[in-house]
Amino acid sequence: MINAYYNPEMIINSDTPEKNISFNINKASNYSYNISFIHFGNIKNYTTVEIYLNNHLIYVISKSNNNTGSGIYKKSISIDITDNLTNGMNILKIVGKNMDAINYTPYYKLENIYINEPIKTPIPIAGIIITIVMLCFFIIYRKDIKVR
Repeated sequence: MINAYYNPEMIINSDTPEKNISFNINKASNYSYNISFIHFGNIKNYTTVEIYLNNHLIYVISKSNNNTGSGIYKKSISIDITDNLTNGMNILKIVGKNMDAINYTPYYKLENIYINEPIKTPIPIAGIIITIVMLCFFIIYRKDIKVR
């Protein structure tokens, strides 16, 4: 994987229920891009955490979805964001809904946020295989001519 963007963490809580980070990326048209991160926190049943990329909802975390991480039970996720990523400026946003509570300090954290792309060659794999096979035949043919 080629690292295209890295941010160590984003944290939201009842005092700061929304957090944005902006970043620039040179998006290639023939690549697939993924965002991966570790997430965990302390939220109640009625709280949801929504993750947006360029105002497109890409992931929802909630107890009802059974996908929350907490304490040592951190969850790791990878999401295809190719369609939502733009060439140039992008905004990643995390929003906590219903984060206010009495005698309770909710928080949620995204850690090790990577936006990466799989390594791809501009030549299709079939073309590479055909070229290698043809080179092998050419080398064998050339050796056969020198032996005679």
